[in-house]
Amino acid sequence: DYLEVPRARYDYEYTVMIFSAQALVKKLIQKYGLIIVLLSVVMFQLGNTQNRVNAASPNLMPNPSVESVNPARKTEPLYWHKDTWGSNTSTFTYKKVGHTGSRSVYINTTSYTNGDAKWLSDPVTVTPGETYTYSTYYKSNVRTELLARFTATDGSVSYKWLSGAGKSTSWKKLETQVNIPARTESITLLHILGGVGYLQ
Repeated sequence: DYLEVPRARYDYEYTVMIFSAQALVKKLIQKYGLIIVLLSVVMFQLGNTQNRVNAASPNLMPNPSVESVNPARKTEPLYWHKDTWGSNTSTFTYKKVGHTGSRSVYINTTSYTNGDAKWLSDPVTVTPGETYTYSTYYKSNVRTELLARFTATDGSVSYKWLSGAGKSTSWKKLETQVNIPARTESITLLHILGGVGYLQ
């Protein structure tokens, strides 16, 4: 799973850096001459390259490809948990095969009246008013749903439907935008199985 930091923030910081550097170069020309200016430009380019690399793929999801095993519960990945509610019979499996890496999480629901089953990651701290990009790869023989659970600074919880996911017996990418409401402290993404079938 992948939850990306908004890129606009980094583009703004990059623009501010350029203007600051231009002003600095002018001052260096006036005071020290061309050699120092050339050195400063090289240093700026190196620093700028490092900043762009750091900002390229800031994945916020904990243990995003579920490779790390929970040492206390070896049937679960680290920072991930089984969750079900309602009247249904669902089994959870921590599989040794995956799309990215060698592990994945799997749910199989064999009888269903109501409720749902899902794997949950630990909540992710986010910034209110920002828009994040969430993506995941999945397989399922039934339609599934993607929801966001927002936890506010006062502890209250709200939910928002994000997207449906059509059935696919081969790995399929699901990607969507998540707008963070005011006073939100953290978010949990819920890819839920709400009927008889499987979700991996």
